[in-house]
Amino acid sequence: MNQMNEMTDDLHRMMRERMRFNIPVSLFALAFALALPVFAFYTDVLSIRIAGTISLGWLFFFAQFVMTWLICFMYIKKARRFDSIAEAIRKRGEHS
Repeated sequence: MNQMNEMTDDLHRMMRERMRFNIPVSLFALAFALALPVFAFYTDVLSIRIAGTISLGWLFFFAQFVMTWLICFMYIKKARRFDSIAEAIRKRGEHS
C-alpha cells in the first residue's frame, strides 16, 4: 500500500510539473498569436518599415511560425522526459 501511495505522489508531481510547463507556454502562445490582429487593427506599429518593403508586420507574422516551431520542439523535449517518468511509474506498479 505504501508503494501505491508513492506512485500516486510521483504521478501527481509529474502532472503538476506538466501543468507548470503547459499553462504558461499556452498562455504565451495565445497572447503572441492574438497580438498580431490587435496590433494590426488598433495601432500603426506594424506598418513601420524595416528594410525596403518589409514592414514590422511581416516580421511579426513570420515570427509566429518560428515561435510555433520553437514551442513544438520545447514540448517534444519535455514530453520525452514526462514519458520516461510515466514509464518508470508504470514499471514500479507492475512490480508491486
